[in-house]
Amino acid sequence: GCYTVVDGTFQDQGSVSLPPLTMDRAPVALPPVRRWLGWVSGGPWLNGVDYDVHGETATATLHWCGPGRTLLVQSGDQQRIVPALWPGQCQTVRLPVAAAAPRLDFRRADGRPVPYRGLPLPHPRHAERYVPFGDAMVLTALRPTERDGQWVLDLTWRAIHPLTGDDAVSVRLIGESGQWLGMHDIQPGLGALPTLKWVTRGVPLLDPHPFPPPTQPPSQVGITVYERFRLTPLPAPVTNFPLP
Repeated sequence: GCYTVVDGTFQDQGSVSLPPLTMDRAPVALPPVRRWLGWVSGGPWLNGVDYDVHGETATATLHWCGPGRTLLVQSGDQQRIVPALWPGQCQTVRLPVAAAAPRLDFRRADGRPVPYRGLPLPHPRHAERYVPFGDAMVLTALRPTERDGQWVLDLTWRAIHPLTGDDAVSVRLIGESGQWLGMHDIQPGLGALPTLKWVTRGVPLLDPHPFPPPTQPPSQVGITVYERFRLTPLPAPVTNFPLP
């Protein structure tokens, strides 16, 4: 529909009907930030590798695309399954790796080893972030700074797919002994970037959260994303983050 506003009232300019749209949402795949081309014999292709670094370990997010047969990805005693993928289908798997030198082994469903060909896996970067919140959005950066006399936490998000929910971001500053030092709760972009407008997947979106200068330096921050009307939080593998 289209309208204008005249003297405080809506003037309808007409509407148009669109045909139904079909979206294939399975399997779910997160958009890679660090693209990295590689493949295994018989497929699938490795389209990107992202890391969430925490101390001496990291969680690797591997972005696979078809065509390819079922693949087992192993890091130490941790194993994930990439299902058989048709051309154009993608799948994301996450598993822990060593931050200093990530090493992965690949096998078929029957246990046969499969060689990896392509560029060597990139090493994780210090304080690198890649944390999915539900199947909606990914946190890719977290940076504290000071601006205009305020303590500001800059978050960077990327949409996994065009969003239809109205979500808010709640940020809590946490002190060394676990006490709350402040909270900021609002739609992304200080209310200017509601998730209902996130129609392009993979585009970085800056989301600043300002606070008065805390009484003591925060040691970590808690981040929750929730649906504003039902107050339902989006599931996330990590919700408390040490400050870089």
